[in-house]
Formats: sequence, C-alpha cells, structure tokens
Amino acid sequence: MNILIINCGSRAIKELSAMTKKLGAKITLVPMELLPLKSIKGYEGIIISGSPLMWSKCQCEYLSKFEFIKKVRIPVLGICFGHQTIALLYGSPIRREKLLKKKIKITFQDKDIITKGFNKSATLMEHHKEFVTCPTNFKLLATSNKDDVEIIKHPTKNIYGFQFHPEVSGKNGEKILKNFLDICVSS
Repeated sequence: MNILIINCGSRAIKELSAMTKKLGAKITLVPMELLPLKSIKGYEGIIISGSPLMWSKCQCEYLSKFEFIKKVRIPVLGICFGHQTIALLYGSPIRREKLLKKKIKITFQDKDIITKGFNKSATLMEHHKEFVTCPTNFKLLATSNKDDVEIIKHPTKNIYGFQFHPEVSGKNGEKILKNFLDICVSS
C-alpha cells in the first residue's frame, strides 16, 4: 500500500514515517510547500501531519493548498494541525488556548472502523494549542475532558481527523493508525 504523508513541519515526522512503514505501508513524504500536487494517482491514502504553525496566527494562506482534500476519493487522515485543517476546510472555527502537552484519556462516542479493537476509551498523546469544533454533518467519534473534539469523520467519505498524535502514543497510537491503514487497503 502506498501512503502519501504531507509533512507540515511536524516535530514527530520521523516517528510518523517509521510507524507507518512498520505497519506495512510504503510512504512518500512531501513538504506542505509543494501543495497542491498535480496528481495523487497511485496512493491508497493521505496523512496530513502536525505542524508548529498555528491557524489562528496565519492569514490562512496555506488553507487553499489543501482544498484538493475535498475532491479526493481515497482515505485522508489529519493529525493535530491536519485535523484542524480538515475542520477549517469544512467550515469549523478555530480557537487558541493554553498548550496541552500530555497523554489524556480519549472517550469513543460512536463505533467506527477507525476505533476497531478499542473498548470505550484509550490514552493518547496531545500536543497542541488550537482547538476546533466538529464541522457540520461530520460525525464526532471521540471526545476528552480536555477537548470536545478528538476524532471526526466526514459524513460520506473516509476523511478523518485526530486531534491527538498517534505516532507518539505507543501501542494505542499504533493500533488506531493501523485501523486507518486498513481503511486505505479496503477502500
């Protein structure tokens, strides 16, 4: 399986790449500055990484680079900044708060293939200052006591957003990233 990882400057890009490869995917790492791509042909999925950039501080000059996400037919996963990017593309506002950097308990609200193998909750790593609401018509799949919106899913496509960082969340992170890759294989 071929996965395109869009590197938005994440400090954990090595961990994300290594975990994705460990789970059996071939990856192509593309810097965000090269977006939009002329073609995504040959990829079974796209992962948008985290970033030190903050949407609340920029003039959204980067957002238009991600408009292609609305048109793709392959699964997409946004992690942290990528999650916020997806939410913004679909009309969610963004807000800035104090830095949240720790493992927290995520509670699953609804069954979905992305949460396969988990019971009602999991502990995963957070590292962000910005928060989004669930875009209109998206499914809210997970929340926490620190953030109301931990996992979102597009109503008709396999487009997911994770506010947390699976790539630095140990076995739980590996399990949920594997679920995404399984979605890529079966789509």
